Amino acid sequence: MNTTTPLSGRGTTIQYEHYNDGFNVEWGKMKFFVPGSLIEDILENFLIEKNKWYPLGADEVSPMPRGLGEFIASKQDSFTPRHASAIAAIMYKEGMIVAIKDQKPILIRKK
Repeated sequence: MNTTTPLSGRGTTIQYEHYNDGFNVEWGKMKFFVPGSLIEDILENFLIEKNKWYPLGADEVSPMPRGLGEFIASKQDSFTPRHASAIAAIMYKEGMIVAIKDQKPILIRKK
């Protein structure tokens, strides 16, 4: 299994492995599958402009409007904005996105 940490630098280690067309993820007590189609949807329909920065917005209680957390929760019924923390960390580790992590909000864009 591969490991990474949330882009915030806080929280528990995220373990994941590429499996078929997506990623099996274990993060704390959560276990879930991120379909490859969701990753493609993020890259094509959320991170639309290559050089534009987009907010992560993964707060469970009050996610940032128009952030990745809100986008993911609207696309995958069983996901909450919090899942964006793990998904963005995996996409970052896999070289799909870049991030500005030393500020609030955390910003991401296509690589």
